[in-house]
Amino acid sequence: MKRLHGARGTPEYTAWRSMITRCNPKYVHRRDNKYYAGRGVTVCAAWQNDFLQFLKDVGPRPSSNYSLDRWPDNHGNYEPGNVRWATKRQQMLNMSNNRVVCFRGRELPVTAAIRLAASGLHTQTVLSRLKLGWDVERAVTEPPRHLVHHSGWDVSNG
Repeated sequence: MKRLHGARGTPEYTAWRSMITRCNPKYVHRRDNKYYAGRGVTVCAAWQNDFLQFLKDVGPRPSSNYSLDRWPDNHGNYEPGNVRWATKRQQMLNMSNNRVVCFRGRELPVTAAIRLAASGLHTQTVLSRLKLGWDVERAVTEPPRHLVHHSGWDVSNG
């Protein structure tokens, strides 16, 4: 295993080791294995035993606010062209359970479309509307209807 002298304690080395471990099928006892090796996610051969090659391809971590992320294909493998250093926010938008929609000419996760529309809607409201067959523009921008309590009292905030 090729290592850079003194690299063992660096954040890049730690990220590399964690990536290797997550994708190793022999670690089936690990809680997160079902999201990586259990789903068939692998590490490319060039990085398997070569930290220096990984570091050359991915580069140093920009700051402590970044961690390793598979992108642009979150379902893909750890390999050159599909790995980046990302912030927590970037990683949240890249999660496999995000619903991506075409909103105003851009492919965006629903949460980003809601922010762009500045509608203040809850993500679950928009997802429910989409499931009911609403078009994206309407689902993301239409204000919610007033909620009326079963007794007839208006319980909405406005």
